Amino acid sequence: MKLASLVLAYLAFAITTAAFAQTGQTGYAIYHQGTAMDGDAIVGRTAGIELAGPHAACANCHRSPRDGGSEGGVNAPALAWEELADRAYDRASFAKALEDGISPEGRSLHALMPRFRFSAAELDSLLAYLRQEHTVPGVSDEAVTIATILPAAPHLRAYGEASAAAVARAVREGSERYYGRRLRHVELDASLPSRQLERLLDEDPPALVIASVGLDMRSPISDILQRRGIVNFAPVAALSGTPDEGMVLPLLPGLREQAIALVEESQAHYGCVDLAIGADAISLAAAQSVVMLVETSPHCPGLLVLAQPGEIGGVLNRLQSRRIRQLYASAEQVGPILARLANRCALTVAVSSPHDFATTVERNASQSVQVLQTALALSGRQFSRETLLENLRATTPPVSAVIRRFNAPPEGSNDCRLDNARF
Repeated sequence: MKLASLVLAYLAFAITTAAFAQTGQTGYAIYHQGTAMDGDAIVGRTAGIELAGPHAACANCHRSPRDGGSEGGVNAPALAWEELADRAYDRASFAKALEDGISPEGRSLHALMPRFRFSAAELDSLLAYLRQEHTVPGVSDEAVTIATILPAAPHLRAYGEASAAAVARAVREGSERYYGRRLRHVELDASLPSRQLERLLDEDPPALVIASVGLDMRSPISDILQRRGIVNFAPVAALSGTPDEGMVLPLLPGLREQAIALVEESQAHYGCVDLAIGADAISLAAAQSVVMLVETSPHCPGLLVLAQPGEIGGVLNRLQSRRIRQLYASAEQVGPILARLANRCALTVAVSSPHDFATTVERNASQSVQVLQTALALSGRQFSRETLLENLRATTPPVSAVIRRFNAPPEGSNDCRLDNARF
């Protein structure tokens, strides 16, 4: 009889724990994503404006529950439950604050604070999330865990391993402790199946991913990192210079930054720029950044080529009638065709670093650990992921591309024609 009672008690505890975890997950979705229990967008109203989904998420203003934040010059207080309890909130007064904008003392909350109509289950799930500890995954009392992800692409594998080794070496050489914690470095493999990667991240989550080669917005694992809120710090990748909702923080300029630098070169020399764009996603993404900044001209003598090396021939074949004076390209996209064309046309190239790729990878890895160490020293003993990210941004040096010019023809020479070239 006693055994049966124990089994029933254990089952009740397990069911309660699972239910609490589920409601906490729903509360996380409400707080960070603006998503209700049924998957629909939550709706908030402020100053006569209706906000829905991500625009209504609590994290937009309050940032992490532990930290609080500000928006539009208005302070948004911390919402971790211990903070709310100190301000005399209970379930009923918290519901009233959300629905009517009235604090426990009867004071009206700021007009910019949205008013929400949550169901009882949604309110409970949000409260369950706010009652959690809100510790940073990968941060224990003894260590801060960081991970380097080895690339799945065979041609990048050796560079990825060299980057991971450089990070591990910098961690070993830096014997400092950060408020009682040490840095701990692990490696993950992007070639593993997604489910296995998810399991490894569950078992040993990193505070951030650091100095990974080939890890940009096209990588399947980048979706996993973004869902988990894991920062991709100091990647070496074609789109590494493109922050994606603040989750990517580079030390090197990616293709977009290189393209923008080349546009500035063409505008400085000719007062205009034209684009020749490939159909691949990475080139299109870089081109979108360019056209948001400048208006391109089809008659400009400066031509920026954005295409993968294997597609450049097809792109240039569409321009057989064009006369140009200067070709602009990223070093990451220069292949045999552009190299051959440089013998008859002036070619200006943007590179992410003045060093060769192997040296760039190792220097990036070493610098990333130095920047992280400074950010950890600024963050203190108790910090959120948002605080760490802010300090990483504050200590990261400005990103800028390096410009190199090749085979520039003498002034007054003939234009470079594409119509007799075979690509």
